[in-house]
Amino acid sequence: PLFLLIGWAAAIFVFHAGAPWQNFRFNLAHLPPLAILAAVGVELIVLWLTRVKRPVLRRLALAALALYLLAGMALMARGGWALTRGFVERKEHDLALVQRVQDLTPPDAQVLAFGLTLTLQHYADRTIYELYYQDEASLAALLAAEQPLYLLLDTANAASQWTGLPPQENYRWLQEHADLVKVADLPPLTLFEISDTP
Repeated sequence: PLFLLIGWAAAIFVFHAGAPWQNFRFNLAHLPPLAILAAVGVELIVLWLTRVKRPVLRRLALAALALYLLAGMALMARGGWALTRGFVERKEHDLALVQRVQDLTPPDAQVLAFGLTLTLQHYADRTIYELYYQDEASLAALLAAEQPLYLLLDTANAASQWTGLPPQENYRWLQEHADLVKVADLPPLTLFEISDTP
């Protein structure tokens, strides 16, 4: 059973170590085997302590174990606090980006976005389209529409991570078939106004 637990944790680790995208949620899959292994370790230490004949040594070992567990919990609490703060700061940053996009675009604007699409769809009062799901026909239809059209994209990321895939291909198509005018840099994103005359 111990080897199964170790194998379980190792398999998850190896799988995620090779993934091109990382997310702190991926670590949740490690928690069950690691929690069981930690419990087994504590139980083994307690069993060892019951065999210790000298009361002073037993109390000292129990105190050391308690300090070790408290230090571990304190480190976890510190890490959890930092993780939560980082999450809240990213959310505040994203909401500030949404507000900037609304400030820089007219109320009837259509916005093609990649990376911030779901946040924009939820919080912005604009018509938002996911750039990834577009094709030449849908992009041409958006260009031909009467409403103003904008693009919000991390261009460096589209060129590096998404080479040959819809975000980069659609961005290139827009560059070739439309006029993209930079409205603002909203790091790491850039907001472009798109017109149908290249």
